[in-house]
Amino acid sequence: MQVVKRRLAFSADYAALERIVATEARWIVSNTADRGFDPQPADSLPRPDPAQSYPAKLYHLLAARHLAGGGALTILPTELVARNGDVLRARVMDIAREQGADASLVDALSQHLWVNSLVDRIVSQELQPAGAVAEPYALWAIEDQPGLSMPRPIPRSRSCPISNRSSG
Repeated sequence: MQVVKRRLAFSADYAALERIVATEARWIVSNTADRGFDPQPADSLPRPDPAQSYPAKLYHLLAARHLAGGGALTILPTELVARNGDVLRARVMDIAREQGADASLVDALSQHLWVNSLVDRIVSQELQPAGAVAEPYALWAIEDQPGLSMPRPIPRSRSCPISNRSSG
């Protein structure tokens, strides 16, 4: 199964990116580094801009999806931020309020599945002349929740069950 079909740059390919998110996407996976969630002065701009934070860019893409009649997506942030799905959802909802989003858009934003996840693979900063060095393993832990579907089946280990249900 092929999951990644194409790559796009925000500045150069925004119209195509917006169309894909509005009409084709089922999942959005982000990896902006930890600081990608940090508010930026450009976040208050009424249109998408490269200087905006990732949550502001995502807000504009999800607003375009709503206007096109698109349904809920599964949003899988991989940034090393505790409860990253919850934090991203809160940031996008704050931006929606700041942008004066109408009630139907706010409701549509809340319908997306904002998933908490953790990626663990340490990659060094660039080392000259070799480039970067990565650990020989990788882990992507994804918090299970009702309605979660993944681009491909993920086997569940018998020795290490995956669950977000607490016993207390």
